[in-house]
Amino acid sequence: MTEIKLINKETDLSKLHPLDWDVVVKGAPMKVYRLEGYNHSIGGKWGENCYWCCPRNETPVYENLIQFSGHVVRWGL
Repeated sequence: MTEIKLINKETDLSKLHPLDWDVVVKGAPMKVYRLEGYNHSIGGKWGENCYWCCPRNETPVYENLIQFSGHVVRWGL
């Protein structure tokens, strides 16, 4: 059974997988990452949601990663 598992200061962020998504949150460009096994929500549109984001011009660290549950740009649709 899947459980909620949030990141903390001891989380190994070397396992972050960057996604090539165009995301803007409140006017700030963000980079989205997948961190397998660190689900911040279960169910809904994404199912087991292990997507996290931080400002695009910053290195992802515990202090700047936030839970991502938004929608990406769908070019051509």
